[in-house]
Amino acid sequence: MEGLSSVRLGGVPFWWVDVFATREAVSGNRLMVFVPAASVIDDDERCLRVAAEVGFSEVAFLVPAAPADGEALSSATTYRARVFTPAGELAYAGHPTLGSAVVWALETAPMVERVHLVQRSAGATLRVQVERRPGEIGHMAWTAIPPARFAAGPSPAEVAHALGVRAAELEPEGLSVQIAEGPTRQLLVPVAAGALAGLSPVPQAVASLCRTLGVGTLYAFTPPGGDLRVRARAFAPTHGVAEDPATGSAAGYLGQFLAGRDRLPAGRRLVVEQGQQVGRPSELVVERGDSGDILLGGAVRTVARGQMLPDFLQ
Repeated sequence: MEGLSSVRLGGVPFWWVDVFATREAVSGNRLMVFVPAASVIDDDERCLRVAAEVGFSEVAFLVPAAPADGEALSSATTYRARVFTPAGELAYAGHPTLGSAVVWALETAPMVERVHLVQRSAGATLRVQVERRPGEIGHMAWTAIPPARFAAGPSPAEVAHALGVRAAELEPEGLSVQIAEGPTRQLLVPVAAGALAGLSPVPQAVASLCRTLGVGTLYAFTPPGGDLRVRARAFAPTHGVAEDPATGSAAGYLGQFLAGRDRLPAGRRLVVEQGQQVGRPSELVVERGDSGDILLGGAVRTVARGQMLPDFLQ
């Protein structure tokens, strides 16, 4: 793949990055990005095998993509991405979008202060901005969240059983359980601030509820305070992820949900803290632009580069 700098030894080069990282050494949601991945990206079985072997919440495979007919992308670089969990492919995911964009920028324009990219995945075409941040945590990446529709979710009693919590601890401050449907479906569950850390999810019950509702993730969150900070936990057993350290898609949907209920004013930022219970504190930034768009942002720290050897890919 011309223009990419990774050393080729017959296997597939990868980058390991932590997305939504904080200043703590071990933080954010790990992502492995394989690029250039032309030799495996169209082989579902091999992509899934790699994702299962890596064991991160998600793994991404990238190749160049030509602009669509009639699309003006004179200032952007376009690439195609496939994202896999240990259990299968995702149509869209937040932390792989931001992490993959940073890796693509490092591969194609490592010295540029700011670059605008276009990522095409199975369920969404997204524009991503990547900024170098000398002296700070790696890079900062931003993307607009695809629009989602919201519908009333199951009763608090049904959800409480799966989360191992009393139903009275759910739906605080007039916020209700919602199903968010965009390129992916998520269950948004408002939880009283004092109850979030003590959730004791029952994996079989969470998986059964997710399958019944056709959602990938059960996303529990606290109501935003006056400082617009939220704490969250996410459970995705049907994707092979017991608890996710940082869930960008759900945080973005939450921003849309709160904006629609006047809980996130235009021009303000919501900060979502996640991952403390799994030892990977993460910080996700959700901004409501003046035009109403919901933007997702976060710091991306580069951890390692390497090569998956060809013997494993046979």
